[in-house]
Amino acid sequence: MIIVEVVVVVVVVVVEVVVVVVVVVVVVIVVVVVVVVVVVVVVVVVVVVVVVVIAVVMLELSTIQPLQHFLLMCSTASRRHTFVLKISKQY
Repeated sequence: MIIVEVVVVVVVVVVEVVVVVVVVVVVVIVVVVVVVVVVVVVVVVVVVVVVVVIAVVMLELSTIQPLQHFLLMCSTASRRHTFVLKISKQY
């Protein structure tokens, strides 16, 4: 009788330990997956921001000379009082 009780206690302890180990492993796997997903999202956001900033800078650099030329024409023409700026609204 005592041997059966000892075997039952040992089996219960082993099952509890196995359950605890499985739960810990599952929690660690979930945490690792969440961390990887967060890192991937952060990297994607950073890459998108960098690409947008580079695109805006390239656009600014490509339009800076025409813009300077336009501003020079505006300032020169306004000094001569011959520049007329027409604003047209499209409905």
